[in-house]
Amino acid sequence: MAYKSDQIVKEELLSIGDIGNLKRRIFPSDTQDDQMHWIDGGLCFGRRELLYGSCDGAWYTEENWTDPLTGEDSNSRPVIVVEGTLALERGSSGNAQYQRFSHALGAIRSGIIGVYYLRKGNDLIRPDLFKAALNASVKHGKPYLVIDELTELQSLVETIANHGEDSPQASEVIEKIYQKMLAYWEDAFE
Repeated sequence: MAYKSDQIVKEELLSIGDIGNLKRRIFPSDTQDDQMHWIDGGLCFGRRELLYGSCDGAWYTEENWTDPLTGEDSNSRPVIVVEGTLALERGSSGNAQYQRFSHALGAIRSGIIGVYYLRKGNDLIRPDLFKAALNASVKHGKPYLVIDELTELQSLVETIANHGEDSPQASEVIEKIYQKMLAYWEDAFE
């Protein structure tokens, strides 16, 4: 049984909807389908013997894709994968924020834009999560975005749906989020 926070995050992701050729893959909270590998219809990424954890949602296109970590083919290509949490609302100022970092990292390792969405609350995002995501972006060549506002995710999905993943418009949205992440990191250690 999924936690209530999973249901809340999934409802928020569902509210963004399908846009253009980007379709959503989000499972109800009373199923464990998200714990299967993407190739098998789930929301996990990684090698078969080492999955990085199940994510809460994804936007994909209906086109062929070969997972670079398994070499297996799928008829759906993931474009944006999201792991979300209400940790900031639930008093999780430490380890709980780190625990889910790897979930979206699996998507990054598979060449997909990964988003770690920590909905705003009383606690702050651990500043080192921003730097870790920025470093993962450089190392793996795909954006890893840490955000605390659903509007940022909506803007990313809409921009990619309307202009394409490699468009200047998408790069602008991603760069704006990167700059916000970097500012959080730098402000924390001034």
